[in-house]
Amino acid sequence: MSTTKADATIFEEIQVRGVRTDRERSLLPDPDLPDLGYRVISADDHVLETPDLFEGRVPAKFADDAPRIVRGPDGGDFWLIEGVPDGMGDWNVASGRPMGEWTIEPLQFDEVRRGGWDPTARLRDMDLTGMIASVNFPSGIWGFAGQRFMRMADPELGHACMRAYNDWVVDVWSAADPVRLVPYQVPWFTDMDLAVAEIERNAARGVRCVSFSENPEKIGLPSLYTDYWDPFFRACEETGTVINLHVGSSSHISKPSTDSP
Repeated sequence: MSTTKADATIFEEIQVRGVRTDRERSLLPDPDLPDLGYRVISADDHVLETPDLFEGRVPAKFADDAPRIVRGPDGGDFWLIEGVPDGMGDWNVASGRPMGEWTIEPLQFDEVRRGGWDPTARLRDMDLTGMIASVNFPSGIWGFAGQRFMRMADPELGHACMRAYNDWVVDVWSAADPVRLVPYQVPWFTDMDLAVAEIERNAARGVRCVSFSENPEKIGLPSLYTDYWDPFFRACEETGTVINLHVGSSSHISKPSTDSP
């Protein structure tokens, strides 16, 4: 690892964030398969990326530096990203859990609904809800527009991880059923030449959409009203890549009035 911190020191940081005293985690029973006269396409779903997200998908020189899953002292799973732990909380995968047990404390993968991270299980969950196809965004760990990658201290590592993320989507997630689990991608924000190359690379292998921030200026990028983004939009137009905007992906949600919920 590039960080000089030992795991024990990292776990001390985790402890500061609060330690679970009760690991009661249960799942609600599955409903019966519905007999629906309609089918829906969801344009706003999320995945919980698996621990092997970057394994074998980044250049060899980054193998020891790529983010990895560590188990905290309270039993929760954390992504360790350049030495900084980020817990996998219920807010990433709350579906199928009793609301009384929802928590911000980090969970383990086997404590959340399997359809959050297993594409085969997700397809069955889609059957249970009458969903014929699903467009996904990343989990909150990586940002709904993948902006966590551009924020990594080592830009080259961040770019490699962004490409690895998109490879995982194509090779693992959407590969289970590329029609129902619509192939998606996260973009690169800070270099338009690299951004265009990634759009074209993914379009050539059937990726049909890209997540994007509804307000890039809020995450330290040029405004949408500048010409900075023109090459990106042009590449999307030329490849037929749909741009998906997730409200709140700029880490800022606009409220139309002061008493809005």
